[in-house]
Amino acid sequence: MKPLSPVLLAAVLSVAAANANDEWLAFKQRFGRVYEAEEEVLRRRVFDENLERIRLHNAEHDAGRSTFRLGVNQFADFTNEEFRQKIITEMQPNIISRPASSRTPTSVNVTAPDSFDWRNEGVPIIIKNQGQLGASWTIATLSSVEAGVFLSSGQTVSLSDQNLLDCVSWPSTVGALEYVRDHGVATEADYPTTGGVGACQPVAPSAGLDEVHQVPEGDEVALAEGLLQNPVPVMFDVEFSFQLYSSGIYSDPGCSPDQLNHALLLVGYGSSGQDFWTLANSWGTSWGEGGYVRVQRGVNMCGIATMAAYPTGVHLL
Repeated sequence: MKPLSPVLLAAVLSVAAANANDEWLAFKQRFGRVYEAEEEVLRRRVFDENLERIRLHNAEHDAGRSTFRLGVNQFADFTNEEFRQKIITEMQPNIISRPASSRTPTSVNVTAPDSFDWRNEGVPIIIKNQGQLGASWTIATLSSVEAGVFLSSGQTVSLSDQNLLDCVSWPSTVGALEYVRDHGVATEADYPTTGGVGACQPVAPSAGLDEVHQVPEGDEVALAEGLLQNPVPVMFDVEFSFQLYSSGIYSDPGCSPDQLNHALLLVGYGSSGQDFWTLANSWGTSWGEGGYVRVQRGVNMCGIATMAAYPTGVHLL
């Protein structure tokens, strides 16, 4: 192929630079970014590097070598290291090492349909934004309990993340479910957010649950059976590609089944030529598919079934 002439090459590069600048301006306007001059230079460089990552990855997707796409979102001016420090702040070694003696093994024996989604059953799932507090485990757990309250009573409640942040001794979805089983949880109105972790306050709980059912490690059949009872909070390994996920069925061979650092709410499953789980994230609606992600099903992708547990007997107090 004949190389481009210097004039034509300069024109192509000029158009590419103009397009990148338009993307940068649109990003800043969309997410309300305002920087000092020195910070602007740094953030623009990071943004351009992420834009190139997005372009290269999506070319792989378009060539049939990836099942998901990346896109510009609120994390597009973060390096992955910054993203992990600011957003994935709950990373804990050996998070699955706690004994499961206080949990009830799952014993559901049902015929699972080919596809299922709690949103189609009328259960309200609210996409929340954890900000930089790093409290995805509280959000996923309370979203599960709030869904259980709706299923048992038809009522919608907003439960207190702060209650769990202050009072749960083992910060994880399972630890939070056990706390709600043993102590109940207050509403947001009764135990409001303070913006940090504080001392546990003696506030009367408004919701509780009867049992916490442990899904056998890695068992996605049991996970589907549990999902038919209640939306399930799960732990997950967030890798570099997850930061800028935009659409499609997420699958990353670099994911670990046991280095779990984030929590999501499992709400459904299905197939579109490839089996997938549907999960609600806690990074707002500008991330992913309106705040949701579809994840490859059947291979314990990113540890989705490694430390999953769900509540039954959820009720108002």
